[in-house]
Amino acid sequence: MKKVLSLILMGLMTSCAMVTNPELRTAQSLAETNPAKAKELLKEITPKLKEAEQVELKFVAAAVENAVFQAEQKKQLIPGMGTPDQVKMNNAILDEFDNYFQLEKLDVKPNEDGKVEAKFMNKAKEAILMNTHYQELYNAAIYFYNKKDLAKSSKAFEYYVKARDLNVLKDDVKVTTPDTLLWDARRLATVVSYEAKDYDNAIRLASLYKDKQDYMKEQLYQILCVSQLSKGDTVSALKSLEQGAAIFDKSQYFLGNIVSIYTQQNKLEKAISFLNQIIEKNPNNAAYLVFMANLYEKKSDWAQSEKWYRKALEVEPDNFNANYGVALAYYNRAADLTNSVTGNVDRLTEKKVKALLTESLPFFEAAYKKDPKASYYLYANVYYSLGNSKKYEEIMAANK
Repeated sequence: MKKVLSLILMGLMTSCAMVTNPELRTAQSLAETNPAKAKELLKEITPKLKEAEQVELKFVAAAVENAVFQAEQKKQLIPGMGTPDQVKMNNAILDEFDNYFQLEKLDVKPNEDGKVEAKFMNKAKEAILMNTHYQELYNAAIYFYNKKDLAKSSKAFEYYVKARDLNVLKDDVKVTTPDTLLWDARRLATVVSYEAKDYDNAIRLASLYKDKQDYMKEQLYQILCVSQLSKGDTVSALKSLEQGAAIFDKSQYFLGNIVSIYTQQNKLEKAISFLNQIIEKNPNNAAYLVFMANLYEKKSDWAQSEKWYRKALEVEPDNFNANYGVALAYYNRAADLTNSVTGNVDRLTEKKVKALLTESLPFFEAAYKKDPKASYYLYANVYYSLGNSKKYEEIMAANK
């Protein structure tokens, strides 16, 4: 994770004239000189405030947290100012923007013409934009992540996204135009929430962001699905997986999980039906053709299984799974033929068995070239069954 450049801030531009409550004005005037005392005063007077005064409270509370943040940041940026309290500084910016988000909802009093001015948010805008102060939320997210406080890290990433979407900033193209930082913040807010095993929040964030992304969009869909599966909500997960499979038709993640869920539920026909729809749109996707072959294998329909493996080989001749699947089809038919005989195998049966094993060899050989460790044992045993002990020993020796 990359930290964004920090600059020295100049102080929250507030106006005492805007605040009418005397005690709130006192807290506001203390913000820069004694923010700790200002916070104590706010805590003391908050329970006594009327509903109409909440907008002033949030405005002043944001100013106080901004002052706390700046006091610590100056220590970090200016030599000789002392050691900054990183915990206090990064918590302060979270609290500051939490107040802005609440203030935006409250600051809706219309003027004489009936138009909402959002006068407090418009004043707060100066502090939010000064030296791109809102970018410090991204740095706070990285700080909390490095400290293993995943809940606060996810929250800070989300707050960075929300800050760039504040109504008061809508006319600022630099803030509102999507860029890699914004895309990363959406993604990381979701990823970190999943890492924290907060699946409900991961689902909420993935659902909120997934269709807004131009960058790593698939990962958000995957986190949505895996979070739903982690909660045991297969109904929602199947819907999300089907959406993902339709959008990211080259990804095996969504298809694999759909097939897995239907297989676990013993609903193979549903899996086959769904996969057929995908293959109609992607007839040359070898992975999908192999998946279909696997499904027929689970149904013990060996003829259909081999048919789909061969279709995959037409698309991708060196596909390991397809080659191994066809080889295995011949091998199993040979084994079934041998096992069908009671007592000694007659010459005619032996001839048929050897013919089947011989036909399996080119496919075993192609699979072996692709992945020796996964295929050497049966490949070697075919040669052994055909009487070629030298080739058997050669393959076995190469894979000890």
